[in-house]
Amino acid sequence: MSETYTSGTWVVKRGEEEAFVQEWTAFVRWASRMAGSGTFRLVRDRITRATT
Repeated sequence: MSETYTSGTWVVKRGEEEAFVQEWTAFVRWASRMAGSGTFRLVRDRITRATT
């Protein structure tokens, strides 16, 4: 069986990282109730930083 996935790249303004994680988590709570939803994973690049 094949698996479908989606990925995206977000650049979060410096100082707003935790707010972004909170909003993403709220989205996942909502989306995980949808039929067919799978695993959600947020990965943070701790080396590349936003400049603004």
